[in-house]
Amino acid sequence: MDKDKTKSYLFSTGFSLLGLFCIFFFADFLKRPLPFGLKCVDSNIFFEEQKPKPVWRHPAKKISVPLVKKIEFKDSSIFIRKNPAVAQKETCAKDTTIKSILLIGDSQVEFLRTSVYNFCVDNHYKLVASVAWYGSTTAAWASDDTLDKYMDKYKPDFVILALGLNEVLTPNVEPRRKYIREITQDLVDKNIPYYWIGPAAWTKDLGIINVMQQELDTLFYPSQNLVLDRAPDKRHPSMEASKVWFDSVAVAMSVHTPVSFPNKVIEYKKVENSPFIGLGMTKK
Repeated sequence: MDKDKTKSYLFSTGFSLLGLFCIFFFADFLKRPLPFGLKCVDSNIFFEEQKPKPVWRHPAKKISVPLVKKIEFKDSSIFIRKNPAVAQKETCAKDTTIKSILLIGDSQVEFLRTSVYNFCVDNHYKLVASVAWYGSTTAAWASDDTLDKYMDKYKPDFVILALGLNEVLTPNVEPRRKYIREITQDLVDKNIPYYWIGPAAWTKDLGIINVMQQELDTLFYPSQNLVLDRAPDKRHPSMEASKVWFDSVAVAMSVHTPVSFPNKVIEYKKVENSPFIGLGMTKK
């Protein structure tokens, strides 16, 4: 008789525990509050071991890195005329029809030119020209026909912008948001994909970088995060540091744009058959 009571007790206890477990487990799915003020845990944790771990695959190296969370990337290869919206996907598809690249911007162009040229040569692109508008700002590029002029002249398949250094100490940055939109919309209207290299600032900016990041999202490289040796003027990265600079930019571009730079530059060559245009100072 005692054995029967023991078995009955164990059975009822086990059944009760199972029932309590089910209440906690399914409460999360049903989004119902538990009685007596009890709290449930996220039931999804019971399935985490069965879920495949998402990975990000480096485009230039044969390595895979686990992702902490899903990341959305803008695909700059998809541009709809008169519509600034771009598609979202985890990795931007590469466009093999892109052959020519135009580099434009402020004085930073002069320091980036050699690196961009060598990455283009080693990865089967042509740097058709580099246009450095000294002292220029987003306001100048947005309110002038300079961009259209050189786009029409060189007809690039892709544009790299290096712009913003002269606005690092601009206190009222909100009006600059409109200029950034106007510049990029001009490229979108021409169906030209682009990538914007943020200012390699020598000092803490007053807000322009944050505005650029918000407007450009994954089509923006946060250069201010790099520690770079400076040129004698103490404002621009040195020529050697600029190689390190664009080496990092090239990796980001290979992920977020239809351009791909799988071949890292080992030996830098002198720029040939790629004109450099230096424009005068602007007050805008």
